[in-house]
Amino acid sequence: MTPSRNADRPDAEHVPSAIDDWVLPRLPYRSFRGDVAMSVGIVLLGVLVAFTVFGRWAPEDDRSVIVMVAALVSAGALLLKRRLPVLAVGVIAGMLIGEAALTGRGTNLAVLIALFDALYATALVGSRRERTIVTLACAVASVAVLVLSTGSVAERVQYALSAVALLGTPLFIATASRQRDALVQAEKARAGAEAARADAVVRAAVAEREQAVRAERATLARDLHDAVAAHLSAIALQSGAAVAQAGAGGSSMRAVRESSLEALSELRQLIDVLSADDPGELPLRVPPGLGETEILRADAQRLGIDLVLDVDVPREALTTATSRVLMRIAKEALVNAARHAPGSAVTVTARAGLREVVLRAVNRLTDPGTGGGAGLGTGLGTVIMAEQASAVGGVCRAGPGDDGTWVVRAEVPRHVPAQAVVS
Repeated sequence: MTPSRNADRPDAEHVPSAIDDWVLPRLPYRSFRGDVAMSVGIVLLGVLVAFTVFGRWAPEDDRSVIVMVAALVSAGALLLKRRLPVLAVGVIAGMLIGEAALTGRGTNLAVLIALFDALYATALVGSRRERTIVTLACAVASVAVLVLSTGSVAERVQYALSAVALLGTPLFIATASRQRDALVQAEKARAGAEAARADAVVRAAVAEREQAVRAERATLARDLHDAVAAHLSAIALQSGAAVAQAGAGGSSMRAVRESSLEALSELRQLIDVLSADDPGELPLRVPPGLGETEILRADAQRLGIDLVLDVDVPREALTTATSRVLMRIAKEALVNAARHAPGSAVTVTARAGLREVVLRAVNRLTDPGTGGGAGLGTGLGTVIMAEQASAVGGVCRAGPGDDGTWVVRAEVPRHVPAQAVVS
């Protein structure tokens, strides 16, 4: 006995159709409510048949009682058509034959419709064994009509063909519905398999692309380690030896050594990121913010810059993202000043407004008449600063001022999501 026979709802895998989906609107055929509705309909139709045949309800007439009993028993048997379909068909067929024999009249329409519905339900939701039993019973009944009926051979054949049509039609329609449901489910399964294959192809392509990226990152990390890191290590060792020889007067070489060591540390972190299968699992190195003014002073000292620092921005006035972006712009401004205007003092100021923070870095040009060393660069530093500010919705401009100075001005929103910062 399958669970779908007892469910008070349409079968989960059933495909709706005009034939077997609804008894009435919002009343599913494949549900207990549908069974009850069909049974009630058979009872009402039995009453109608009794009044039509006898003209009135006559309990003293045995035939009227037989008609009503046959309709009631058939209606009760329909409640079992999905649980015990063979029994339901047998009971209703017995009522049909018994009523015809006892009343001497033609077939009761109510009982005939009940038999039709029971046969249909058996072929639709019955097991293979139940369907086979009912089909063989219908075949035997058709042969019995041919053998036992009276009249000429042509008449007997006609009766037998009528029995075949009467009993075979619901079986044929139900079988067609079962095959339709099976085809739809097979199509769904095929579509699901194709979707799974397509998904597997996409996953394979993504995995291949990720592998190619990892291989390229590993190659780049190896090249950086073999070439750039080796040169920086050599610079650090040689500058360390020069500092030891120069003693207290080796401030320039000391700055070179510190810069090379810092660059080597940053490069090794980059190599670690490029070499890792999952960079997200590496320890997070938090970039410094604008409030860490000692870092800017240390950078200025290493670069040989006379720094005037005026940061009048409360820590609570800046989000972490804003603070990190402004620190990166300030550090880049110091590096550019040391490269293009060596020996020039740099003034870095920062002020917080209602909605944004403004940072200015000003240094005098080496040669105000010609722009000094400012024109000798590639402009990469100013591009980097502009990109940093743009990444968080701000702007950064750098260029010569009216009084022979080089001015970097950045305006960054005070409230910036932390994930917006470019690492």
